[in-house]
Amino acid sequence: ERKVVHDAVKAAGLRSESEGEEPERFVVVLPA
Repeated sequence: ERKVVHDAVKAAGLRSESEGEEPERFVVVLPA
C-alpha cells in the first residue's frame, strides 16, 4: 500500500519517506 502512495507522491512532483515501525508504519509527504 505504501508503495502506491510513494509512487503517486513522486508523480505529483513531491517526495515521501516512510517512518515508524510495522504495523504502524506511515508515509510522510515532503516538498521536493
